[in-house]
Amino acid sequence: MVLGLFLLGRELQRLLGAGDPGEPSRRPYLPLLLAALPVLSPLVARYSGTLFLELPFTCAATFAVRAWLRRGAGLAGMAAARRELAAGFWVTAAFFTKFNYGLLLGGALVIDWLAATGPRWLRGERRELLPRGLWLALLPAAGCLWWFGLPLPGGLQRAAEHREAFLGFVRGNLQMGRVGWQMRVVDLTSAFAPSVALLWILALGLPFSLRLIARPVVRTLWILMLVTWVPAWLHPFHLDRFLLPGGLALWCLAAIGWYDVIPGLVGGSRRRQLSALLVAILLSIGLGLGPGLTQERLAERLGLLQDDEETRAYQLTVIGDWIRGRGVPTAGLGREEARAVIDLVSAEVGADERFGWIGLSTEMSPAALHLGLLARGGSVRRFLRDIERPLDVTPVPGAPEPDWDLAAFERFASGFDVLFLTEPPDLKGRTSRQHVRARWQEPLVEQLGWEANRIGQFLVLSPRADARVVGLYACRRP
Repeated sequence: MVLGLFLLGRELQRLLGAGDPGEPSRRPYLPLLLAALPVLSPLVARYSGTLFLELPFTCAATFAVRAWLRRGAGLAGMAAARRELAAGFWVTAAFFTKFNYGLLLGGALVIDWLAATGPRWLRGERRELLPRGLWLALLPAAGCLWWFGLPLPGGLQRAAEHREAFLGFVRGNLQMGRVGWQMRVVDLTSAFAPSVALLWILALGLPFSLRLIARPVVRTLWILMLVTWVPAWLHPFHLDRFLLPGGLALWCLAAIGWYDVIPGLVGGSRRRQLSALLVAILLSIGLGLGPGLTQERLAERLGLLQDDEETRAYQLTVIGDWIRGRGVPTAGLGREEARAVIDLVSAEVGADERFGWIGLSTEMSPAALHLGLLARGGSVRRFLRDIERPLDVTPVPGAPEPDWDLAAFERFASGFDVLFLTEPPDLKGRTSRQHVRARWQEPLVEQLGWEANRIGQFLVLSPRADARVVGLYACRRP
């Protein structure tokens, strides 16, 4: 991503200097500044070593925006077609990297294309615009037609599954509890930026960039900024990594804004901008939100810190880990805890046996179990056969449980060679999950006659409590 931003910075430097002989020399370090900004972000450091898709998408989007800006209005013939195809390729790659952010990127670029071509279309320049538009849309249209229409070598049924999964993905998280704006502010100042001061520097670059809003490149980035940040801010559910895709436009505009105004500030020819900067800083200090504000004091003023000393100390430790890019938040078990569980399961299950888990907690992913067993010598045949098959009575932990009688439950259990369960039933001891013992685990053993053998135990750690000892049982038909 850093390389992509450096190359994008070079393109920005070229476009902003076009037609203005003095401009390139005023922005010789724009590519370096743009490449350095994400390096300063704790979010980038935190998620760079994970499988979360926000960073891969941002990387693809960086090259997509660069290819979009390189299309140029002065090109013609096959040179123009190649540039349009390249832009379409990168937009398609970004979309299939992560659908929801890809929709936002595509929507922003469509708005920008309409803003750029609308006046020319009305002037009658259709003969030039139509072929270029077709070249631009060719790969995105072909990719979507293949995936959602006829995903060869799959058929129409697979296409329907893709459409259903896509709609479910786009509508996802809407049923989750709403996260307040206070938490989003803390994430901006502790996760996206490492301090309130650096966030101020980034934010003040935005109004400075508005002086160049007449330039097509700045217009493109402002459209992208609004289309990516506003939905992320208004969406009811929030996680810190949701801020990463919007960082692309913010970093670009901040770099452009400061590199437009700094030479004038140094030379004394930007008194108006300097006055506005000083007024903004003094106003923020007067409101108690100045650049010198620490994240801890900000969280306290937003009412997020608890009065209990132990809880408060834990919250401050978490904020400190955010600033340093440590402690990736996860709903799963820690690495060593998960490894202990999978080792026990792998030692019990044969290479091709079908296994399930009655009362699987949210901390243990079914995919993690399948991948862990495959890595420990499990058969590829079983992996491909069972990877999409539900392991538990509820395909997703926490989803509504089926209203089965004993016969229906027996039919479900008969599809497995071994069923695992734990004591306590939930790995984190949630009271809302204790019913699993009486509803499913006890009938499996006492009424259906499955034999439960304790095969080991493992620890589930908690940052604020003692480690919980969990016993693991393997159940087989007599």
